[in-house]
Amino acid sequence: MAECTGTARAGSAGDPDWFSQAEKQMTELYKTLTEIGDESILSAFDDFEDHVRLVQRIKGADQ
Repeated sequence: MAECTGTARAGSAGDPDWFSQAEKQMTELYKTLTEIGDESILSAFDDFEDHVRLVQRIKGADQ
């Protein structure tokens, strides 16, 4: 039986479905981080989210 890596199962990180999944997960993570209430964590999350959106725009332009 051939092994299936996580990347093979999930598809390419540039796939539109991957970005939909990431958006849902980031929404849930943001809710949790807001409950924690640490401004430095929220700032780091905002930076991460901005970078994911940048990659999404770049990948969208490539297609």
